[in-house]
Formats: sequence, structure tokens, C-alpha cells
Amino acid sequence: MGMNKNEPALMEEVNRLIAQGLEDGTLNELSQRWFSADLPENFGS
Repeated sequence: MGMNKNEPALMEEVNRLIAQGLEDGTLNELSQRWFSADLPENFGS
């Protein structure tokens, strides 16, 4: 995702949502739906 580097609040919110999706499994569910595969184990590390 491309973002303007002069938008730190936007980047913080995107990072927060990604972390939340990793924690609650939402991102893995989306990966399963669209790619028929789990996220890599080290994804987000």
C-alpha cells in the first residue's frame, strides 16, 4: 500500500489495523479466502 510519508497518523492507524488483524486471525482468513493459503508463519515479524 502506498502512503504519503507526511501522514504519520495514517501510517500509525494502518499499522494498528494490521497488528489487530494478525492477532485476531482476520488477515489469515482473508488470505485463505483469496489465495487458498495461510499467511507465512513469519508474516508481520
